[in-house]
Amino acid sequence: MFRLKISAVSDVGNFRDNNEDNFYLDNGVYNRESADHAAYAYETDTAEKRIFAVCDGMGGGAMGEQMSLTAVRMLDELHPMLMNKNTAAVLNKHADEANRAICEALKEAGADMGGTTSVILSLEDGRAGVYNLGDSRAYLMRRDAERGKIMLYPLTEDHTLAQRKIKMGIYTEDDPWAQREKHMLTKFLGVDKTYLGLNYQKNEPFSLHAGDVFLLCSDGVTDGCSARQILSVLHQYRGDAAAAVVQAALDAGSRDNTTAVVIEVLEDN
Repeated sequence: MFRLKISAVSDVGNFRDNNEDNFYLDNGVYNRESADHAAYAYETDTAEKRIFAVCDGMGGGAMGEQMSLTAVRMLDELHPMLMNKNTAAVLNKHADEANRAICEALKEAGADMGGTTSVILSLEDGRAGVYNLGDSRAYLMRRDAERGKIMLYPLTEDHTLAQRKIKMGIYTEDDPWAQREKHMLTKFLGVDKTYLGLNYQKNEPFSLHAGDVFLLCSDGVTDGCSARQILSVLHQYRGDAAAAVVQAALDAGSRDNTTAVVIEVLEDN
């Protein structure tokens, strides 16, 4: 069993009028009022399954707020089932139900476009699982014993038009067209308007190590900070790392809402 130190911050940023991001912490905490700034910090352990998430709403104004809030609220409603059943199966149920609720809300509002990204981390039985839709990301900071240094590993792949074309060899990472299309999402909650079935992208679960640090974040963080900057901040700040990550993104000129959830894995004393 490990101890966990969790910090979470969501901030409207310097250029937006409202906060379309949200997050979910395993104790049922999320930004219920879509406040311009929300921050939480606490400690727990891995005695039971833990679930964390970040969602980035789209649609503009109150619609984006509603989309991300719907996703985290429905995740909270499914929490008892998550504790007792297969994580991947329950999260795919979440994807289907949240997608349907979002599509129905969009239809009722007469809106053509809208939805939310979602990136989720589950910790259970000494292992970590990552699930995502969209371009909100998960990272792992871990010491590489062979290289003898701390590394930052991306745990998700963006579901964007740019990333799809990069994988096909049409673009390179630094192609100007890739930059233009990096926010054009190909998968997100709200994309499946015919209800054919929407599943999370799942990574193979892996073992936890003491000293591991996980970061879940919206693209407001990654638009402001490079992977190198994120690694530097996570390595330097402990205990309130989420606030440091968000502040670094804002200081670097991020023009979006910024949200970070940081989970530090510690030896159980």
